[in-house]
Amino acid sequence: MNVALTPRENKSYIFEVVNDPRGKVQKTVNQITVNGATTEVENISYETKVKFSLEYFRRFGDVGLYGGLIENSFGFGADYYFLDDPGLKLNLQFWDFSSDDPLNDRVHAKATARYTFLEYLYVQAGYDNPFNRELDTAFVGVGLAFDDDDLKYLIGSGIGKATLGD
Repeated sequence: MNVALTPRENKSYIFEVVNDPRGKVQKTVNQITVNGATTEVENISYETKVKFSLEYFRRFGDVGLYGGLIENSFGFGADYYFLDDPGLKLNLQFWDFSSDDPLNDRVHAKATARYTFLEYLYVQAGYDNPFNRELDTAFVGVGLAFDDDDLKYLIGSGIGKATLGD
């Protein structure tokens, strides 16, 4: 989930919530002794964890720059806008420069191309975590975006009436 508060056309505050299946890393070391020889065996387990992002975004013409907390770690990124706005947007971001996960020992990066059509619908594709070969993933998706006028209408016509009637 992503919420962007945009007090001015070129400035936003972005809040995101992500459910990460590899969010919490736990390492345990067991010692096994066989015939007098002791060997250490490291076990790694993962737990799903909800992570948060809080970023400051600033747009300069066709380029947007942002930084802050990305999935519970410091990070930064950039957007480049093509065609008519919103049109096509390319995004590149970097975060989690020192992970506890041994399979994620390099910076976490993500590249995304997003095309918006019909004003509020978009399709996107990208590549996540390319520097950590055990975890790299291609992805595709579709989405729906709302602005405050849409939310005012939804809250005023649906939820607001239900609440007033009780």
